[in-house]
Amino acid sequence: MIFLKKQNFALGLDISNSYLRAAQSKTTHDKIKLQALAMRPLNEKIIQNQEIKDPDALVKKIGDLLAKPQFGSFNTTEVVAKLPSTATYVKYIALENTPNNLSDTVANEIEKHIPMTKKEMYYDFQLIKRQDNVNHILLGAAPRAIVDQYVAILKAVKLEVSALEINSVCDCRSLLLEEKMAAKTNKVYALINIGFNASFLTVYAQGTIVFSISMPLSGQDATDKIAETLKIKPKQAEKAKIICGMDKSQADGIVFDILSKMIENLSTRIKSVFEYISTHYPEYSQINEILLYGKSVNIKNLDTFIAKKFNISTRIASPLLHFDDNEAKLVKTLNKDEAEVGSLSGFTSVVGLSLRKIFLKQE
Repeated sequence: MIFLKKQNFALGLDISNSYLRAAQSKTTHDKIKLQALAMRPLNEKIIQNQEIKDPDALVKKIGDLLAKPQFGSFNTTEVVAKLPSTATYVKYIALENTPNNLSDTVANEIEKHIPMTKKEMYYDFQLIKRQDNVNHILLGAAPRAIVDQYVAILKAVKLEVSALEINSVCDCRSLLLEEKMAAKTNKVYALINIGFNASFLTVYAQGTIVFSISMPLSGQDATDKIAETLKIKPKQAEKAKIICGMDKSQADGIVFDILSKMIENLSTRIKSVFEYISTHYPEYSQINEILLYGKSVNIKNLDTFIAKKFNISTRIASPLLHFDDNEAKLVKTLNKDEAEVGSLSGFTSVVGLSLRKIFLKQE
């Protein structure tokens, strides 16, 4: 009899200002399933503006997260971690071919595209295509000081760092079939992450990220404004945001008025990004679909509002697109914990991180 060693894929870890999330995926008979899923709220004093203020407390929190997941169990110490969203850069650029090798060309040009010196950053790149003597490159970069700080935390938890990723990369892996199939289609997507602390827009086309940028909308800001106006507790305000949402008939239209002003600002920013894409990347100017996701995406009628605003098909995307798991059952399991979960949309990044080695193996 032949005994096959069980394959343990790396776990994904998402560390943000307000939450810790972890996920591990596995394959069973050519199907992808979740091995484990966990979330914990973070005290606001532990991480501030992506800078770790209390390393010891963070190490303890991560240890507890991995030891006591709400679903399943983690069976690996290998980790793919997400770098802080607002401290990273991703950019699609075109470089003319030169006699130098491509790595040297990128090294010579990178400071023109990323607002840091080479000594201040770690960077990587991916060649997307060569066309008419031009190299089309996807650049990713992050400050050395922040990367080193996060790596030190992971090592203190006794985790082996397999890779560090930028949020837009793991988000696309989680939400798009093209990432699994490695098939380049003509569809152009706008992925909008409406997060607890910040929002991001990523334009994706032909198997790669074209553009990614942060935007001025925070789910927490909206919740705080609702709580202040209605004189209710933050937890009640969060529920009001989800239940009332963009429905003017609810709560005397107060929640609608607060959210509509914020979403109008978001829409203005989205429009400016679309105009930028049209000018600088005209071949990707026709957006075919908008995908909404993130911790604060479950606002009633938000997808309908965005769809009408831009006349583009819009939907709330599920991070379990590639999985043979029941999302409703997982949400019910996670809801038993003190951290309230309305859907798995906030787990998009960490699920994408957990898929990295599975997809690499399939290539």
